[in-house]
Amino acid sequence: MIGKSDDLVANEGESERVGAGKAYRCAYEDPKGKYRQSAELFVAAIPGNQPPRATIDKLAKECKQPVTQLPGIGEQALWCDIPTDGPDLNILVTVGKRSHGETRVATLYLYQTRPDVYATLAKLFADRL
Repeated sequence: MIGKSDDLVANEGESERVGAGKAYRCAYEDPKGKYRQSAELFVAAIPGNQPPRATIDKLAKECKQPVTQLPGIGEQALWCDIPTDGPDLNILVTVGKRSHGETRVATLYLYQTRPDVYATLAKLFADRL
């Protein structure tokens, strides 16, 4: 991912119940140990037609300020730095929209890179939710 994808392996976790919905997790890791964990993706699917804002606003509480909104992507999208104590993933990118009778929210944790990459990733997620 972001210049390293040919060295990474996607490790999907089991789906988990989150309230009335389900959450799915996928960690992108380097089995050779060269890059550590490079990203972690969570996708939540919540039945009903509630706006994704409530879920995304909760996620934004993890952020250091400022939060960068990404207008025109999904119903709401943003990215921000998140506090870490070490070599943890330090960027959060999240996007949500209503689709197929559900509220869907994708959240990616990754290492810092160029800000245009965050918008590109959010757009990709919104297109696929």
